[in-house]
Amino acid sequence: MQEFRDFFTRGDKLYKANQIHKDIELIWVPSHIGITGNENADTAAKAAAESGSINQAEIPYSDIFSVIKQKCISEDQEKIVNMAQNKGQLYFNIFYKKNAQPWFSEFKYLNRRAIVSINRIRCNHTSLKADLHRFKIIESSLCDCDGKSEQNIEHIFWQCKKCTKERKELVSQLNSLNYFEPFNLRALLAKNDTNIIYAISSFINQIKIKI
Repeated sequence: MQEFRDFFTRGDKLYKANQIHKDIELIWVPSHIGITGNENADTAAKAAAESGSINQAEIPYSDIFSVIKQKCISEDQEKIVNMAQNKGQLYFNIFYKKNAQPWFSEFKYLNRRAIVSINRIRCNHTSLKADLHRFKIIESSLCDCDGKSEQNIEHIFWQCKKCTKERKELVSQLNSLNYFEPFNLRALLAKNDTNIIYAISSFINQIKIKI
């Protein structure tokens, strides 16, 4: 295509020059004739073209890296979908997205404690008594705040007396975002909204209870 464009461009210039009665003379310049190096290069090029030999150059892995990477991602996604039929249904139904990047890649200012805690909440495997009791690690699932309520994630965020001050700030932030009680923590996290995530992470970092 470029050769055609160049041809028509030159033709247009020749036509315009002719219109103003300018004389144009075309001269052939034998650029390679008599120049030893150029003639040797022409001879070698013709010999290579006629011999038909192919240079078996190695292909760098970088040329197929993106293909391999995409195949690995596709296989992982397929495994996740198959596993969700029997395991991790809560996570899959609420949080799963077909994305190669982890959910926290969008949030630059989350610290490790917030990321780890939210990951535990998302997969329903926290360090709270309700989960530890569920796995028979401890005998009681009750919270120390009253000795009656099960210490699960919803209790810590919305009822536990040990987190009253921090909860007040969290609820205020959620209200300012037009979210009101009753709250559902996992439903809020599933929105992956920047303001919600940072409000929840602030609560996590302030309370003394390890999630």
